[in-house]
This record gives sequence, C-alpha cells and structure tokens, in this order.
Amino acid sequence: MSSQIQTFAAILIIGAVAFVGFGVAASESGVATPTSEDITLSDSGAYVDERDALGYGDNETVVHNGTTLDEGTDYSWNTSTGELTRLSGSSAPDGATVTIDYAYEVPSKITKSIQSTLSAGTIPLPLIILFLAVVAVWGWL
Repeated sequence: MSSQIQTFAAILIIGAVAFVGFGVAASESGVATPTSEDITLSDSGAYVDERDALGYGDNETVVHNGTTLDEGTDYSWNTSTGELTRLSGSSAPDGATVTIDYAYEVPSKITKSIQSTLSAGTIPLPLIILFLAVVAVWGWL
C-alpha cells in the first residue's frame, strides 16, 4: 500500500508541475512586432489596437503635432495592458490625437497551439491525472 501511495503522489505532483509548466511557458513566449497607430490621448486612458498581445515594449514614442511627448510628464504607458493615459500638465490637450510607435509581443503559432490545447484540457487533463493516481492506489497501474 505504501508504494501505491507513493505512486499516487508522484503522478499528482508530476501532472501538476507539467500542467503549470506548460501554461507558464506558453504565456511567456511571443514574437516582438513593431507598429504605429493614431490614438486619442485622454485623461481616462485609451488602449492601443493590438489587444491580444502578451505584453508591450517599454520603448514607445508618442508624438503630438510633430513634438515627441515625454513619458512621466505628458503621458503614462502601461506595458502590461497597452493603455496610454494623458497626465495632468501634459503639453497635449485632453482628447488630442497622437501617434504612438510601440512594440508588442504576439503569441507565436506554437504558443497559440499550446494555449488552445491547455484551455481545452483545463477540466479533462486534471481529471485524467487524478484518475491515473487513483488507479495507481488501487493497484491497477
């Protein structure tokens, strides 16, 4: 019975580590892509068009009427969400159209495949791992 419990524990641990490991690897792999777009700079913030990005670069350039704006003085840029927000005291007025050049990470084809497989296996995969662990305890494996 002791070896069956050890097998049960080993299957659960290996299964959990593998499931989490694939998820982390998939969420952190992407291809950097530069782009440029016009966006409204407002006090309430606005999101860039590339909403399915894994993350955004911290090397953005924001231009209003030919003048490059300063991050921290004129605007803030959220590299996690892609949100551009006008700061009070900005040289650009609220609601101004600005051009932002930025880079974003899109999921690679492999990453998208892993994510779709993991999302499809969100419920069945842990149940299969649990089933194998129970079968191991009963001595069928």
